[in-house]
Amino acid sequence: VEQTLIKFGKNIREEQFIVHRIGDVTIDLYSMAAALSRCTQSFKNQYPSAVHEANLVRIWCEEAYDRINTNIDLVQSSAFHARGKLISELSREIVDKEATV
Repeated sequence: VEQTLIKFGKNIREEQFIVHRIGDVTIDLYSMAAALSRCTQSFKNQYPSAVHEANLVRIWCEEAYDRINTNIDLVQSSAFHARGKLISELSREIVDKEATV
């Protein structure tokens, strides 16, 4: 993510497809931290549901981890960038002509 931000600098605002994926990564990281924090508190307080919560958190974090890796791979993919540029060009054409071509 850092490399992508460095690569585009202030122009990252124009790269909405990338910003969207970076946002998804950030949300997943935050939700993982929150879930782990809550689960840790359940174990510290010896709640009877702690093991059940740990299993839920494990599933959530594993799936979030997979989404994070997928999004990072996409952001680094030249095919993803090419597709984003094509979508942007098509969008501009539609807006300019106020209709599909």
